[in-house]
Amino acid sequence: MLRVPELRTDEFSFELVLASAWGRASAFQTAMLSALAHPWRTGDRGVVLGALAIAYLPEFLSTPEFRTHTQQVDPLFPSTPEGMATVAEQWDADLAHDTLHQLTSISAPTVAIGGEQDLLTPIVVGLLAANAIPGAQWHVFTGPVSSQATLFERTDEFTQLVLEFLNQIPVLA
Repeated sequence: MLRVPELRTDEFSFELVLASAWGRASAFQTAMLSALAHPWRTGDRGVVLGALAIAYLPEFLSTPEFRTHTQQVDPLFPSTPEGMATVAEQWDADLAHDTLHQLTSISAPTVAIGGEQDLLTPIVVGLLAANAIPGAQWHVFTGPVSSQATLFERTDEFTQLVLEFLNQIPVLA
């Protein structure tokens, strides 16, 4: 039998980066998540891929980069009935997610990132989560390209923000 040594957390430094995160879904977010879950439940992959475009902004949808992005991520999405059913279960977990009251116990340095035009995770629910975490930093990407997919739409800026946050955390000796 393999024995796993006990992890001593006092020997490690932990940081937390949250992007488009929430502690409790708003009524609007619940409606959006429920609608997006439906094609996964019915197994209609074509509708799934079309509906997921709501995560992006119209400005990005009409660019050649979006078509390239879609081609790159398409193989990552399940196409079997079992895979589709598993994703539907994930949507159920998203809908049931309610941990806002537990976020106060997070002690790791945290940055929470939202997008001003994120329809799936409106900034109000991200801000509630960030405010519940003691000392958390809050950053909102603003402007015409600030959706749920900010990581893909503004990769360089997103990466720079995360690196700056991680670089300000002291390393344990």
